[in-house]
Amino acid sequence: MAPKAPSRFRFWLFASLLALVVAFPAFLVIRPLPRAGDLGRSIRSLAVLPAVDLTTSDEGKAFADRLSVSLMQHLAETSSLNLVSRTNVERYRGTQRKAGQIARELGVDAVLEIAVEGHQDRARASVQLIDGRTDIGLWSENFQRTGGTERPLAEELAEEVFGELSKVLANGRPAPAGK
Repeated sequence: MAPKAPSRFRFWLFASLLALVVAFPAFLVIRPLPRAGDLGRSIRSLAVLPAVDLTTSDEGKAFADRLSVSLMQHLAETSSLNLVSRTNVERYRGTQRKAGQIARELGVDAVLEIAVEGHQDRARASVQLIDGRTDIGLWSENFQRTGGTERPLAEELAEEVFGELSKVLANGRPAPAGK
């Protein structure tokens, strides 16, 4: 009669390998995501991507550029975030890369995407803050302004976006819907 040790060994080896095959993908799927309360503490560096002009007109492109530059100026002057320079993010204008990939390439914690429609007396901006590690949207809001000339309108819109973004980063969570 042959000893049963090799078959027990094979059984436990097979069981261990099966457990690893099941556990490893589960670990990848169930990894901890950033909690809303950790948002402000976890974002220390930010890339503000060039605003996407949804109108595709020359005036709309100029408006989008003024909005991006004005928002970056507000962030640089009044926040403790490390910002990637405008010239470094310019290469991502019109790119199809995911925000997480851009964040890794630039070495930042988060990316701010902006899409705008604007002309002389009316402007709308959709802004989204995306976690660079997970490529998950952390905060998103739409802004709309009317009146005034085009240049002040871009600056006013940038101030409004900056105000809300600052609240989100300071509180670690989005402001209530009613603001």
